[in-house]
Amino acid sequence: MINTLPVILHTPLTLFTTLILGFAIGGLFFLSLWWVISSGLLSKRPALWFVTSFFIRISVCLFSFYLIADGDPQRLICALTGFVIARPIIKLLIGKTRLKTKIKPETNNAT
Repeated sequence: MINTLPVILHTPLTLFTTLILGFAIGGLFFLSLWWVISSGLLSKRPALWFVTSFFIRISVCLFSFYLIADGDPQRLICALTGFVIARPIIKLLIGKTRLKTKIKPETNNAT
């Protein structure tokens, strides 16, 4: 029982690496979602944009999680935690860039 303990427990470096990889996957997922929504709304066929990007994003995420986890629940949980942490951070970054690039409306001063 004591000899199997190092096999069961992972090093903190391994778990931190999977957390960072999950964060990268989440960042890619949420940034591509934002890009598709902003581009798709202006296109002639938005449904094609949304459906196609959905399947591409989900496929990339599932395949990445499959490779990262390698059948280990601890690594999968760390990767999913990084994925979830990425959402509010990406949302905050997108909000700050939108405020910087927002053009103030012109006011007509009829005097």
